[in-house]
Amino acid sequence: MNEQIQTLIANSRLAFVQGKYQEALDIAKDAIKVDPNNADAYLCAGNANMSFEKYDIAIKYYQKAVECEPENGDRYFHLGYALATNSQSAEAIAIFAKADEIGCSPEVTGQLYKILGMLCFDLKKYDDAVVNLCKAETIIGIDIEILQRKALSYGMLGEYTKGLEVANQIKLFAPSEYLGYRIAKEILLLQNRNEEAEEEIDRAERFSRPCMDFFIDKISLELAKYTQDKEKEHYRRALAYINDSLYAIKPEVQNVVDAYINAAEVYVQLEDGDMAANCLGAAENPIDSFNEGFSINKMESKENAGPIMRPSDREINRAVEEARRKYGDRRIEQTGYRVYYDYC
Repeated sequence: MNEQIQTLIANSRLAFVQGKYQEALDIAKDAIKVDPNNADAYLCAGNANMSFEKYDIAIKYYQKAVECEPENGDRYFHLGYALATNSQSAEAIAIFAKADEIGCSPEVTGQLYKILGMLCFDLKKYDDAVVNLCKAETIIGIDIEILQRKALSYGMLGEYTKGLEVANQIKLFAPSEYLGYRIAKEILLLQNRNEEAEEEIDRAERFSRPCMDFFIDKISLELAKYTQDKEKEHYRRALAYINDSLYAIKPEVQNVVDAYINAAEVYVQLEDGDMAANCLGAAENPIDSFNEGFSINKMESKENAGPIMRPSDREINRAVEEARRKYGDRRIEQTGYRVYYDYC
């Protein structure tokens, strides 16, 4: 029986690695029938259910693994991870604490502290987050997620110098990514060092790859400047950045919808009802509008048309449903009414 159960568990793990999750689950269930007290069999079944996003079922299997080997910290780790994934943060922290108390294998311990630190961050327990993230770092080494949460935790604790030091570490480790510059910018804004925050964005423009977060921040910056000096030139710059975001990177359909709606709202502020209406019309049919070269900027034409996306009907339907979920109160219609009443 011992040889049979080992073979079943090995086959379940192999199927899992190959992405054959249903096969992995079926074999794990066979292993459980052969030996109902084998923790690895329950672990395999739990892992397969995690892949199916059946977290409640996975939790039950991991609980059985803990019952089979209550002195094995790794079993508690997997249970805690499933609880955390299932948005049961408090329960997950308690289980992780038990895993830490018992002790885990070296490869699991680093991940335990990392996830525990991220949970503490999400719960706004920033002191505990820093402690656990530093523990994880000593085991795992350089890890962007750890550095990101550490920097933000220091910022929320008011330890701005430490936060900026970690943000600079991210920039050194990944200079072409916008993340480090963005975190530094956020920490500087917490200190009301607005000019330095803007310089951080400018620095990112020179050294990092274009990404949607960068353009969002540039647009937000121009809109914030308008609230200070009421110069409408900031609206025009915001429009330019909205337009650039569609052509500097390959946009998702939702990015195109967001861009057209945001542009419509800016044109409302500029008292340009025609362009606001045009942008709203484009938002209602974003794929054709983008492929046919619709431009947010009034003076541009089809010469800036993006690449033909040729999405499937399924992709189009998914994008439409996503837009409906995101704009459940019919934001397109509401902005349209504002244009109508203001200019018609």
